[in-house]
Amino acid sequence: MAGGSSRRRLSAVLMASALVLRAGAAPAQSCIPSLLGAMSLAKFPVRPVQADPASAVPVTVLAPTPAARQPGTAQELYMQGLEDSSRLDYTDASRLFDQASDQGNSGAEIMLAEAYSRGLGVPEDYARAVLWYRRFVAAEPEYAIDVYFVIARLYASGGPNLPRDMSQARYWMRLAAQAGNIRAARWLEAP
Repeated sequence: MAGGSSRRRLSAVLMASALVLRAGAAPAQSCIPSLLGAMSLAKFPVRPVQADPASAVPVTVLAPTPAARQPGTAQELYMQGLEDSSRLDYTDASRLFDQASDQGNSGAEIMLAEAYSRGLGVPEDYARAVLWYRRFVAAEPEYAIDVYFVIARLYASGGPNLPRDMSQARYWMRLAAQAGNIRAARWLEAP
């Protein structure tokens, strides 16, 4: 259970990193400051919300203004999807990622692939996950090393709407190994 939570957090961090790299940051730069800069209050205005007066501890929290909840550009849709995903609102996050991917946001494509492979906010569907992974790697070939491995694992295990297909699994594992994925090379060497 904890592993799944960690994988979701790692996926969100990787996608945020992909977003920053796509926006033009050099790979050697730290992605966290750039990501925080992209989420500045100027870009996403907030309004204070008072806690319930009956509560024992008065607290002021920040909540998005209605204008900030109506994203329009692919980048805004993607960022809002990440925010919804961090709040575990996967249904709304998947809807936003779908809209962002329609506008060409590759980060949204990988997030949709993850959503379909795990059934987060959308029905679990390995065939659709494979399509989204392939679409992502076509747009971001530098991530092929890991994406090919994930596609191979989906074919090796089979699942919702994707029959187990070891020839496809071997094909994708070979691509991952050729791209430098050590786990894929080990998988291919196993008896």
